[in-house]
Amino acid sequence: MEFELAETGIITIEVNEIGGNRGFYEIGIYDPISSILPCLGWWVCPIAFGFIFASIVIC
Repeated sequence: MEFELAETGIITIEVNEIGGNRGFYEIGIYDPISSILPCLGWWVCPIAFGFIFASIVIC
């Protein structure tokens, strides 16, 4: 799991494996808030990025 903090607000994609055989693809838009506190998991991102997350998540 790697985080790349971008100052220009670049959209990055991170791949987290939770539960072994589940791959969650998360989109994090790094702004002053998310650069301090990035997406912590698949239960946090849907609150912030809603339908964008739901359209790309693979369970």
